[in-house]
Amino acid sequence: MRMLKFFDAYVKLGLKPIPIQPESKKPITLEWNINWSVDRWRSYFENTTKNYNMGILLGDIVDVEGDSEEANDLLERMIDGAPRPKFRSNKSIHNLFINPDPDLTCLKIQEVKIEFRGYTVQSIVPPSQHTSGQKYCWLQDSKFPIPPMPQELKEFYFRNRKVNDKKFSKHKTKQIQRLRKHCRKTTCNCCKERFFINQRRLALEVAAFAKFGLRWMCHGCRELDVRESCRQIRNLINLESNHKSQFS
Repeated sequence: MRMLKFFDAYVKLGLKPIPIQPESKKPITLEWNINWSVDRWRSYFENTTKNYNMGILLGDIVDVEGDSEEANDLLERMIDGAPRPKFRSNKSIHNLFINPDPDLTCLKIQEVKIEFRGYTVQSIVPPSQHTSGQKYCWLQDSKFPIPPMPQELKEFYFRNRKVNDKKFSKHKTKQIQRLRKHCRKTTCNCCKERFFINQRRLALEVAAFAKFGLRWMCHGCRELDVRESCRQIRNLINLESNHKSQFS
């Protein structure tokens, strides 16, 4: 019943608690981050035979975590003593603030070991127990309600998000360039639309359609599922290739 009391207390504070596997960070269901409601999750903590851990669903609230003593010192300097809820996990200190960015899911700043977690993410909260046996606990100077993120920390977040977005964009561009090396444009013989498709995949699908006396069509136009035919053709090609290599 202890966890049930924490559940009710967290709900009153505006948090969204969810059940987590005992001594784990893993939520008990696959759809834990959608359709949160008190009725949906409270019953799990009424079950006294299960020692569930507890997490809070983030989003409107952001968890800022320092993963080393140096990271925590840097956070403290940027937060500059602003009162906020904060707790200790196995090796980190977590600070809760109102989320200033509606697009924040997770931003890890590896250089300084600081992480910002928001939408679609959860954080384990006290009095949960880590796999090491250590209890999560609120720090003595922890204070509710949850405040807006301090200006210096907010500027630090947006500055690093901008850098991260540039890195991601560059990485994505390289991925597209690699994909395009193995792709070609083709035209659907039904709707006449142009498509960019992997060359090997296109060759297999063209051969599969030919088996049925048809010309290649895009997914929007085709009524025929050619995946099994493509697998058979690919297996036959591989078999012939292996046979040739054995006798070459």
